[in-house]
Formats: sequence, C-alpha cells, structure tokens
Amino acid sequence: MKIINGFVLILLILLTGCSYHSAKDAMKVDLKHVTYAIKWGSVASKDCLVQIDTQKDIILRDYEIKKSYGEISVGKSNAVILSLPRKSYNSMGRDVDIFNPATNKINNIIKVQGLSPIRVTEANNKLYVGTYCAKSDLESAAFSSSIEIYNYNSKKNETIYVKDINLGEHRRSDSYTQTLTPDKKNVYITAYELFSLDKFGRSLIIEIDTSSNVITRTKDTEKIFGTSYGIAASNTKLFLSSLDKYPGAHDNYYPTDNTIYVFDRKNLELTDKITVADFPQQLVYVEHLNRLYALHRNLDVQYMEVIDCNNDKVIKTIGPIYSPKMMSYVGNNKLYVSVGNNMFQPALPSSETPGILVIDLIKNSIIKKIPGDFGPMAIHYNF
Repeated sequence: MKIINGFVLILLILLTGCSYHSAKDAMKVDLKHVTYAIKWGSVASKDCLVQIDTQKDIILRDYEIKKSYGEISVGKSNAVILSLPRKSYNSMGRDVDIFNPATNKINNIIKVQGLSPIRVTEANNKLYVGTYCAKSDLESAAFSSSIEIYNYNSKKNETIYVKDINLGEHRRSDSYTQTLTPDKKNVYITAYELFSLDKFGRSLIIEIDTSSNVITRTKDTEKIFGTSYGIAASNTKLFLSSLDKYPGAHDNYYPTDNTIYVFDRKNLELTDKITVADFPQQLVYVEHLNRLYALHRNLDVQYMEVIDCNNDKVIKTIGPIYSPKMMSYVGNNKLYVSVGNNMFQPALPSSETPGILVIDLIKNSIIKKIPGDFGPMAIHYNF
C-alpha cells in the first residue's frame, strides 16, 4: 500500500508540476520568514503558489492553483491574499481569495461588491480592496475605481463588508496604486479621470485614515500619478512617479520622466524632485534603512537605484538587472526582484535565465538567483 501511495504521489507531482504538502508540513514553517510568488507552469504543468524561505532563499513548497491571480499580499495575520482581476481577457473577476498557510487551503473567498479587485492592503484588522469598477457604477458606463473596506478577523476567518469609497464620483476614473504607511495610519491612493485613451482629466492623491475608514484629504496634482508600483510612503513622505500612455499599447500607462516626486505627508505639498537615471517604474521604501529603491522601465538602464531618504539623493546602484518584472521587500534586509520575459520587455540575454534575484540591502549587491518563471510576488504589510 505504501508503494502504491508513493507511486501516486510521484505521478501527481509529474502531472501538476507542483509539490504535494500536508497541513502538518506547513506548521513547521516560520511564517515570519517566508514570502510567496506565482510560478507559471508550462503546457504540461500547472501554475503554482510558491512559498519561499527568505532566510535561506529557497523554495519550501508549492501549491497548485486554478486561477490566474494578478496580485498577492501578506498582512499582519500572515494570511496570503490573492486577487483575481480577470476571469479571462474579456471577463472581469470578482474574487479575493485568502490562503491559509497553516492548512494549505484557500479558506475564505470574498466576492467584491464591484468588479476586478486589483490590489489588497491589510491594516489594523481591515482589508482595503482596490477595484476597477465601483459597486455604485455597475449599472452605468462610468466605471470609476473604488476602495472597498472589509473588517477581517483572521482567527475566525471572517470578513464583513463595511463600505465602498468611490474614487471617481461616478465619472470614468482609474486607480492602480495603493500603499500603506509604515505606521499603518494611512492608505494612500492615486486616481485620475480618463476621458479617452489619450486624454486625462483631474488627477488626485487620496489619503484614507485606517482608524475611521474615511477620506481625510485629497490633493489635486498637475502631474498624473499612478503607475502600478510607482508609489511608496515613509512616515513623513510620499514618493510617486508620473504617468502617461505607453505609445501603441492599449490601456497601458508608464512613467513619463526620470523624476520621483516627493510630497510632505503633513500637507501633501510637493517638496522635492529626485532625478534618477530613467523612468522609475517601481518604488519600494524600507523603513529601518530609510531608503527608497527604484527600478526603471528603460531597457538601457539595467540596474536599480538606491536613494537616501534623509536628503532624497541617489547614493548607489545595484545590478545588472535584466528584464525586471516586479520588486518586493521580503524582510531580512532583502529585496526580491523577479526577472524574465514579458510582453513589455525584450527577451532575456541568452546568458541569463528567468528567476528571482535576491538583493542584500546591507551589501547592496545581488547574492543569489532563485530559478523559475515567476509572475506576481507578494507585497508585504507585516513588517
């Protein structure tokens, strides 16, 4: 019987491309030192949710998934929150799935009130779900973005819908950015009106208080802000990259200049502009180092820039980094950067392979690559 079961297990791994692990195995993992990513499967294998040890920088285990998730986040509860913005290219999704690493299962599925959950932030036992379309606009053609707020009890595995904040006042507006301040007091969002693919309207920075769940301030800006990961916050500053349409690409928007814009959180006034090597596509702030890390869109800038937030100056570069996909701070003084082929970057050089680059933030150098073709990586709100 043991031989038969062993054969079945091997066959399962070969067929799915994902390892099989029991709930008992998962309990051995120190969840304070793990992160997650989606690993794309080949024709013969399945997509997997991969759990990575951030101390040893090795894959611990993986779990087969049956949905095409667009975003992963991990909050204080250590639950893994997966958002499903699309069911297919022409069909929007409504699911936010919560994966419990202690049981190896998705044990909670939130059906959002609106459509297409893009990003989820966990703070103070609440979930802030950014959606492509607000509940109040489902029957209209406005399609304004919104933030849906849920009370979240991780111990009881309960989520209770609280409210929906429409970001466009029933006009077509887009919002793909969302960041939580290190002190967990505020969520910042950028939103912009979109009259057509080539014409923008009003642009806003929006501040939400996480204790009262209300918008406490909005700031009209001359620049359009809102690249997917072009936002970061310290306890005193907000960092943003500007936005415009990428020529020839339908509904894809990218940074427009080699500047990071710095706003004072006291009054949301622009206080500084940081000149970087090229368009800052992704920004990550690390609190205990008081440093900002910037990845670029320009294919000729094959490195990351390190910014000292005491004086908002570039102090170092880290590279080479070819065809970056996503960047995430995973604790243990490390940044993970996924690299590989995607539709907006050229193919990797023949000497390079897809994977996750492990960057030591004390040494300011790449120390390892975790092999694999990875999609979304977890954004952490539990540090």
